[in-house]
Amino acid sequence: MISLVLAIALMAWAGRALSGGRWENHVDPSVVNEIVYRNGELFMATSGGILIFTPATEQFEQLTNSTGVPSNSLTCLKFDDGGDLWIGTADVGVASVTLGADGPSVRTFSPLGFPDLHITSIDFWDGEVVYGTTGGAGRFESGLPGPTFSEENGLPSNQVNDVFADGDVVWFATAAGVAVLDRLGFITPVPGGPPVSHVIARMDDAIWVGTGNGVWRMALSDGTWSQIGPLGFPVYSLYSDDQTMWAGGTYIIHEWDEAQSLWIDHSIKYELRRFGLNNLAGEIRGLVVTPGTNVYAGGTQTGAVKGFNLVRVGSSVLTNDNYIPNAPGENRVQRLARDIDGSVWITTFGFWGGKLTPSGQWVNYNRSIPESDSLTNQFQNLALLVDLDGHKWFSTLTENLTNQKPLDELDDKLDANYTNDVWARHPLGSGGGDTYGTLRPQRARLDPAGNRWFLADDAPDLEFPESWQGIHILSRDKSEWLQISPVTRPQMKGGDISHVQFRDDGTVFIAIRDYGVMSWYIGGNNYDWDTLKDPAGDLWGAELDASVNNNNQLGDAGKVTSLALRDDDVLWIGTDAGVYKFTPPFNYTRISPKLGSEVGLLSTNVEYIQLDHQNNLWVATDIGLNRIAFENDNEIEAFTTAAEFQLLSEAGVPYPTSVISPIAGVPCMELMMHPDRDILYIATHGGLSILDVTPQAIEATELDKVYLYPNPVDGGKGQSELMIGNVDAPVSIDIYNIEGNLVHSQTAAGSGEVVWDLTTQSGFFVSSGVYFVRIDNGVSAVVKPVSIVR
Repeated sequence: MISLVLAIALMAWAGRALSGGRWENHVDPSVVNEIVYRNGELFMATSGGILIFTPATEQFEQLTNSTGVPSNSLTCLKFDDGGDLWIGTADVGVASVTLGADGPSVRTFSPLGFPDLHITSIDFWDGEVVYGTTGGAGRFESGLPGPTFSEENGLPSNQVNDVFADGDVVWFATAAGVAVLDRLGFITPVPGGPPVSHVIARMDDAIWVGTGNGVWRMALSDGTWSQIGPLGFPVYSLYSDDQTMWAGGTYIIHEWDEAQSLWIDHSIKYELRRFGLNNLAGEIRGLVVTPGTNVYAGGTQTGAVKGFNLVRVGSSVLTNDNYIPNAPGENRVQRLARDIDGSVWITTFGFWGGKLTPSGQWVNYNRSIPESDSLTNQFQNLALLVDLDGHKWFSTLTENLTNQKPLDELDDKLDANYTNDVWARHPLGSGGGDTYGTLRPQRARLDPAGNRWFLADDAPDLEFPESWQGIHILSRDKSEWLQISPVTRPQMKGGDISHVQFRDDGTVFIAIRDYGVMSWYIGGNNYDWDTLKDPAGDLWGAELDASVNNNNQLGDAGKVTSLALRDDDVLWIGTDAGVYKFTPPFNYTRISPKLGSEVGLLSTNVEYIQLDHQNNLWVATDIGLNRIAFENDNEIEAFTTAAEFQLLSEAGVPYPTSVISPIAGVPCMELMMHPDRDILYIATHGGLSILDVTPQAIEATELDKVYLYPNPVDGGKGQSELMIGNVDAPVSIDIYNIEGNLVHSQTAAGSGEVVWDLTTQSGFFVSSGVYFVRIDNGVSAVVKPVSIVR
């Protein structure tokens, strides 16, 4: 039942416009898992949804979960005879997409019908879908998921890498060899073939199989196999244009020359290297040849979540074209900052960073851009800061003394032109005053006077000087550094500083990860440099102690991750045990994760917290986003992905399906509010999400009071309509059968209205059974079962 409700929620969400278009996602589609060509366009299954490329104009269109696609992690796709695009996902199974002028219309299917929700391949057999997954294979019957197949049914392995329908049989490429499915539903392993098979194709009278060691070919006339190379090269994709077989390997696209019985190699090694990828671990997964013998390819690095976008392969590496969509350079976004011109800067987990300009253009700083003299290090630039001059500051964590990573400063002139950029590198010990004193900054903040605060960790398990810890402050005029650490300020209880908040009276609240929260009163309210430097007027206080000996204030918290300070001096503390609320002078409240029916957070692991302009608290966790209402701590909204909702449900944590949202991914790493508008920016490991958090202008129907009647609807008693009660504002109604198919849709605005005349959208009367009614008030939704008795 849980999985069925999930499918119903996905179908209703994907098939309608979201509440006011509140979500916008910026997702990296660089990992290309499959490419199909249709009517002059390339359609790609990517790490950023459906990507459509028109070669004639070299323009891209991207369809993500914020435009209705149920997942951004797409693994495969194929068009049916009616022109609908069927997609396989890595997390929610199969969906079909009808591409129309008003956007995509999406149909999903109950997860109950699949052996595994990670789909690897899709094909059509007599008009019905056949598919492979990481846990077996299956086929559709009458348009719905039907029989499934596993090792118990004859598959050599449940890891099915590819399916290929060919006449009376379906071929399966698995992790333990090749098998065929016949018309009677029997699966037979094919003897003599490769021990591991990645992909299957056909040309002439032979079946071709890409393996971990080149291509194998089986003659259909007698079933004999031959290994035709290229030996020593794994092959992940095959494409036949009926004249030539093309094979995608690691960094080479191999072209088979039948006349000479040899492979002609086309290298894309340069394309992988320019994206910081290991060409020896590359996987060319998407491969297609268009009219005019234009070869297009895409893929990723083995085990990575970063690809090399779309490459058109020429006769040599020097003539390859690389097409990059207008998108962030990587999906795993770590940090956010807002520039003085309104641009939004991000840094990522493993591929440098970039900015989204107010015009919607992405300007990425990484080594795939030849003109970009990019950051010193590509991994986790955690100290992202924009100062009052519009200069950007970046730094990553130095892990050993032989490879020290400096603080990078960029003056980008607030434009998209790389050639006028000015970079400065600040190594350890540079600058005046105390000098720059750490190579372990994990976050950066700007104080009210414009001084730059770089917050260091304590280099756990690494033998670095204690002086590297604490807070390292660069003056507004960049002339001096000031080091605040347990070495220079013995009052500090620790040097692993995760966050700071500034109060107007000159009090700084400091989050010390393994201790708790301290206050530092600097002796003035303007944060001027001379006051900061002079310790004479300093007052230090232990506001909230994480030790169990201090009234259990933060006794259940292991690590403090972030702070949020309200204008009324209420201090919120994010930890790895939930969120704590400190109301002066001595009121401490903990908001813990939801366990049963009680109110709570999505997760114990809070990465970041942020107040909006109405003083609601937004909480970024490892499995989604929460909102705690300003006036009611028990009013907590949740936003997560369909995959995480499924896991929560299986773990016995009850959530309504309305928590499934178009958030780009999880975990959520950092949050940022627009300074003037009700716009929340969310850094996730699925991309950058932008959420309009403008308060609702009109009151919505209270869904917990809505009811449907009569229930059951009994035809034997002359009942022929389903009505709704306790409705005082517009709601949308979607009705599904037990297979998860949409039966009827309409709206209702008042109590007593008929919401269903018991007919389908085609006008036929429905049969007896249980149906599910999804009621959506524009803010949230509920699903209620209704029985029909004929």
